[in-house]
Amino acid sequence: RLSNREYGAVLESVFGAIEPTIITDSSLRAMFGRLPADVLNGREDTRLVDATLVSVQTDVAFRLGQLVSGSPTAVRALPGTNQCLSAASVTTACVETFIRGLGGKLLRRPLTAPELSSYQATWNASTNTTTAERITVVVAALALAPDTRSQLTDTGTPDGPNPVRLDAAGLA
Repeated sequence: RLSNREYGAVLESVFGAIEPTIITDSSLRAMFGRLPADVLNGREDTRLVDATLVSVQTDVAFRLGQLVSGSPTAVRALPGTNQCLSAASVTTACVETFIRGLGGKLLRRPLTAPELSSYQATWNASTNTTTAERITVVVAALALAPDTRSQLTDTGTPDGPNPVRLDAAGLA
């Protein structure tokens, strides 16, 4: 898994680009401060996953969702949505664009068809009745996705004809 430092860097890079005030939220900063240390014998060690880590990561993910959904500026700035989530009626195409755009940033790769379907089902869950609630749970689900919290392994070659350029989130 990513270290807590790396996980925080991914979230700060992605959400800071959407709306810089999100990552300065005092409640969110306090949650980041509650992440347990990733140090064992003086070295960064990311093998351990415990209830505290999962609980705090869940709190962080849902707080990010609330901050995004509660900010009209952030909703308008979500990657690739062209402000469609601010419309009175949100289309299926808009939801797909939202999930692909934010998911691609957080997972640091394109979403697979099954992943897209899963996040669309999260959006459509009967307990989520407003656009804000739907944005909150999808943001949280993406922030908690295994690939968001894990290292990205590329099986390609770095010197191929089309090398992949990583942004700050990808480098983290």
